[in-house]
Amino acid sequence: MTENPYGEGQPGADQGYGQQPTPHGYGQPQAGSGAGPVGGLGQMPGGSEMRQAQQVQAPADVKTSFTLWIASIVIGVLGGIIGFATTDRDKAVNTIMNNNTSGLTRAQASTAITVGLVVALVIGLILLALEIFFMFKMRAGRNWARIVLTVLGVLSILSGLNGLTQGFRVATIFSAISLVVVIAAIVFMYKAAARAYFSTPKPQYGH
Repeated sequence: MTENPYGEGQPGADQGYGQQPTPHGYGQPQAGSGAGPVGGLGQMPGGSEMRQAQQVQAPADVKTSFTLWIASIVIGVLGGIIGFATTDRDKAVNTIMNNNTSGLTRAQASTAITVGLVVALVIGLILLALEIFFMFKMRAGRNWARIVLTVLGVLSILSGLNGLTQGFRVATIFSAISLVVVIAAIVFMYKAAARAYFSTPKPQYGH
């Protein structure tokens, strides 16, 4: 019997020419060689920092502030609806007519009041949508959104204080409550835990 020159059937023969190449070439990649996602070239630089930033959760103070901002919007909307429903249009028209210097008729004065209310409603809805946008950004830890809400809150407080001096109305109660809620919302945004949260680096996208 002639001996096979290629060593077929001999121990260890399957380690020679008969071996099929793996997808990565001959043999398996060694651990830590950089061929896989763990270690070496497979790991993205800064990945641990990004994961850490994504895992940062809003503290209780920030969540409380977010809830108070929502409450202030609800109270403000209810107060606006009540104020609109209880507005004495005849009294407003009489006021315009008593101070009329441009020769407006009573019908024109009434139309002017209606147009003014519609414009105020549209502007109010736009501002409301922007405020909600800033609130969600604030809850996500964006410091610029906290600053914007602070400015809006201060303006709202000044406007509310001015409204309280105009005499007692049903809508005045809602304005006073909203005033207190906005002040509390601003305070919670600047408590110690909230300040630490806003100073923590956040991912640029995803919030």
